[in-house]
Amino acid sequence: MSLNEAITHEMETCEARLHRWSDAQLEDYKCHLLNDPAIKSALEKVSSYHECSFGTACYKSYKRWAKAKAVIGNHMHNSDMDYDDWDTWASSPMKQRWWGIKQDNPSSIVLVHIGKFYEAFHHDADTLHKIFGAPYTYGYVARNGFPASKFDEYRDKLAEHGCNAIHIISV
Repeated sequence: MSLNEAITHEMETCEARLHRWSDAQLEDYKCHLLNDPAIKSALEKVSSYHECSFGTACYKSYKRWAKAKAVIGNHMHNSDMDYDDWDTWASSPMKQRWWGIKQDNPSSIVLVHIGKFYEAFHHDADTLHKIFGAPYTYGYVARNGFPASKFDEYRDKLAEHGCNAIHIISV
């Protein structure tokens, strides 16, 4: 079996396909796998790509690739992801509350008030990045924020850009 066949099979059956990467991002991911020495080495050690070690190597490579994408602001956006894998910014009930608000109000901005900051996640983080230039924090889920002292200014600027519905969760 060729490396290309094994990677194509893995991409069709792995969790990465469930994430909301664009076709261009998935093609970039495939190129990453094709050029990853750890993947080549893992394939040489297995008799078929159904073996766990090849899938594990691909998953580890995926995590490295996804984190590299996050550093440059090219995050995944997966509304069906397992939030247990999220950074531990809040307890599980808080994450569920955030997701509940987002499901009921998909076009609204949901901010999490943590101490002296407001934080945004996923598409809301992209909105803050586009409007304010808010830098992304490290991680494979889009995340950024702004100081609480800037809330009035940022709320007005969001309204100027058509983002009139803002929900705030206080931690």
